[in-house]
Amino acid sequence: MRAAPCYLQAVTCRILIPKTEYNYRAFRSGVESLMRRIILAAIILLLFSALFPRNTGVVSAAAPLPNAADIVPGEVIVGLEPGYSLSSLRLPAQTSFAPGHSGLSRLNAALVTVPRGYEQEYMAKLRGQPGVLYAEPNVRVEAMLIPDDTYWAQQYGPAQIQAPAAWDITTGSSSVILAILDSGVDTSHPEFSGRTLPGYDFVEDDSTPQDECGHGTHVAGIAAAQGNNAAGIAGIAWNVSIMPVRVLNETCSGSTADIAEALVWAVERGARVINLSLGTSTPSALMESGTYYAYTHGAAIFAAAGNTGAPAIYYPAAYPWVMAVGATGGSGLRSSYSNTGAALDLMAPGDSVFSTLPMEPGFLYNHACPNGPYTCGKSTEYDTLTGTSMASAHASGAAALLAFYPAFDSPDKIYEALTSTALDMDAPGLDNNTGYGLIQIADALAFTPTIVPTPTPGPPAVSYDVVDSDACGNMIQYAWRDASGGTPILFLPGGNNGSALLSLPFTFDFGGVPYTTVTVSSNGYLTFGASGTSTENFIIPSIGQPNNFIAPFWDDLTASAGGTVYWTVTGAAPAREFIIEYNGVHRYVTQPFPQPPLIIGPLTFEVILFEGSNQILFQYETLTGDGSDGSSATVGVEYADGTAGREYSYNKTDAVQEGLALLFIPFATGGTPPSNSCDAFTTPADSTGGFFDAPPFCLMIPPGALEHPATVQIQILTSAPNMPGRYLDLQHYADITISYSPAPPLSPVPEAYVCYHYTPEDVLAAGGHPENLLIMAYDSELSRWEALATSVDSLNEIVSARGPHFSIYGIATNDIEELPVTGGPRPNNNPSLWALGILIAFVSLRLWIRTSRTDRT
Repeated sequence: MRAAPCYLQAVTCRILIPKTEYNYRAFRSGVESLMRRIILAAIILLLFSALFPRNTGVVSAAAPLPNAADIVPGEVIVGLEPGYSLSSLRLPAQTSFAPGHSGLSRLNAALVTVPRGYEQEYMAKLRGQPGVLYAEPNVRVEAMLIPDDTYWAQQYGPAQIQAPAAWDITTGSSSVILAILDSGVDTSHPEFSGRTLPGYDFVEDDSTPQDECGHGTHVAGIAAAQGNNAAGIAGIAWNVSIMPVRVLNETCSGSTADIAEALVWAVERGARVINLSLGTSTPSALMESGTYYAYTHGAAIFAAAGNTGAPAIYYPAAYPWVMAVGATGGSGLRSSYSNTGAALDLMAPGDSVFSTLPMEPGFLYNHACPNGPYTCGKSTEYDTLTGTSMASAHASGAAALLAFYPAFDSPDKIYEALTSTALDMDAPGLDNNTGYGLIQIADALAFTPTIVPTPTPGPPAVSYDVVDSDACGNMIQYAWRDASGGTPILFLPGGNNGSALLSLPFTFDFGGVPYTTVTVSSNGYLTFGASGTSTENFIIPSIGQPNNFIAPFWDDLTASAGGTVYWTVTGAAPAREFIIEYNGVHRYVTQPFPQPPLIIGPLTFEVILFEGSNQILFQYETLTGDGSDGSSATVGVEYADGTAGREYSYNKTDAVQEGLALLFIPFATGGTPPSNSCDAFTTPADSTGGFFDAPPFCLMIPPGALEHPATVQIQILTSAPNMPGRYLDLQHYADITISYSPAPPLSPVPEAYVCYHYTPEDVLAAGGHPENLLIMAYDSELSRWEALATSVDSLNEIVSARGPHFSIYGIATNDIEELPVTGGPRPNNNPSLWALGILIAFVSLRLWIRTSRTDRT
């Protein structure tokens, strides 16, 4: 029969507790007594050693000399006994103290130069001196840290670039973040255990960048697999933190948009080194802008040179601020498939590189297989792959080792160290075939950078604000200026992709710089100064050409299908207007061969430059056909050679419509935005976040959510697109936007909560309960409303919801007939409240247990 619980045997419990305490006290007393005896014995031993020092003169006894090849010729090390100083040492003739080794004096030792070939004889002479404890040769030390990883023998790459010697200095630090922008990483692989940071999947837009192609896991293993752990392989940087970012799909292909967005995402989360084992022969202004943004924000970037053997480096490796890495084989020579060219920087191992692959049973590598996908026969866990992708991974791993040290605190300093110490492989110095040569990591670690990084330019003196006729009618209204009677523009070389240089009737200041000429492009934009042309529109700002432009509708347009572009001047000085009117132009959309291009339109719009105020006005008269809403166009201004700008829209559905006017107003950077005079609520915001109130709507931004200074605008609207019939539209709307100036290459959507001050009328419409109110968000790309998970704060009479994007918001409730009779509360899906509830429950449970134990004793 079981004994009854203690709380049913009160008498027994009272007897046992004192007895337990007595046994514990006796045991503790015995341990303390033993510790006192041990400490006393140690003190006596130390005193005995100090009073009667042991004679260690046996150290100076002749020891077997190393081979001549293993010693530094002409040098001997001498050490003195305690009580003797180097100043008392009498050096034999033809010897002297070697300069530059004063640190040895702290060890009571010195490096002595002696005649070459007579090291042993002079060691004997020095040993005969009073107080000399030892005299020995200066022995060469080779890297001894050879990892014990199972497949180390199959890795030729690390030895080729001095990794074992570098590992005697460092194996990397977790404080350095290496971002792998690739097909993802199998984070379950034991080689990455405990070292992967939260990543992101830009292919499927979620936070699980799992590798479905295998390429990213292989690259990550080369750069950063755990070394010296008696398993698998050794990466170049064993202990760095790995940030997996998925930009390539299951067939190892991706888009420049995903890559550009991922670059911004990674560098803003602390990536110091970024590996891009990917590329294309086609330049992309967006990817160029993304790599430049990451570089100017402190990330060293390494990319694959290309695998076609062509004399042209692939992008993004070809950009000057990205290190282009070519491939070598086991012999240390350039691989024949490795691309060459003036943009090539470095070489690293790329042939048959043994590294990690996903752990999933039955995994098959899914890229570049000779007989089609899934035919490569690569194993799970580990196998070989070949290409400049593998070479780039070796280089980024090397950079991650350097990045830990203050001497290499900028991308330029890392680049200088690697290029200055590279092993020359071809013509002396930089050449098109092998760049600066093969990476030598240990030599790079010992290099002292001399380069002074170019300071990041500050913000320009001028910024631009924009107001539109729909949201700010008190400042700008649509008023078309007909310029079709003006001078037609002849585009050279042609109407589909040409330009024309025009003289301005007055000096026009753009971005703080005065101009007297302007170049008009057939593709819907104007440029100032020397600038290129492009049919491919991109984000604002971007350092890619063209720069310094005004874009009322930048798309691939043509004036050869019946349209004409005119210019004219109206008014009198000092308030003249220079007008460029695109009249009846069309969108030119290429299709897969052999289908002919689509000619879509017509479109009629204009841009007006104002004398004196230097303001810029866009107006839209006729917009017909697919894409005429700006869904494939850039609208805005860019200046300061591509480092600043004001983007109104980039490939945004419903960005522009007929009868819309957009006014761009210059103002001093840091000053009050002119749109503050608009009926809309406009205010600056920064990393401190805040509560921005424009009743009845408001916006809450948590501290740290904004990664760039921004402007918050809340425009109360009187109308909006119709809501679905199952909702009762309460007809309260607001257009809420956040804009950045100067804007980053991609404008991230911060964590923010849209809120609304409800009224008694709103509650009545919601069946008498505010819990039934819904915040609705309008998705302009899908042209539909979305009901958001809405929370209610009855104390402050506010409902709020996480804003998924910035556009139009409205207030609704379910159709009155579908409301609960009781007006019961809506489920609250706020994870913060769930976490608070769990914490309260846990604390309560602990207090209950503690109280129960107290009661029992």
